[in-house]
Amino acid sequence: MQKPLYCNQVAFDMFVSQIGCRETNIGICSAVTAIAMRFDRQVSLQLVALELGDIAKQVTKRVTSGSDRALIAHLHQVLFEGLGFRGDTGNFYNPKNSLLPNVLECKRGIPITLALLY
Repeated sequence: MQKPLYCNQVAFDMFVSQIGCRETNIGICSAVTAIAMRFDRQVSLQLVALELGDIAKQVTKRVTSGSDRALIAHLHQVLFEGLGFRGDTGNFYNPKNSLLPNVLECKRGIPITLALLY
């Protein structure tokens, strides 16, 4: 495997190993977590995955039909009304708004990161 010039080896290896799985939920989660690890070595893929799983459980518990529209409506309600996620209008250009673990923690992000959470 390649040796990275500017990032820690663990984050680099995780990103490279998961980029081929980018069409799966765990592949995307792992790749974006690896990017966050570039800036914070304490980031844990397991904690990010657990938190996303908890959010998914909250949404799926509410959906009683097989309707995609119902799923989206409940997802929106859980994320933005229940959990309080929103855009960081006060500090939009903060680099942490681009890192999924930070967005999960502070519930503020930029549109692309919030869309990734969606």
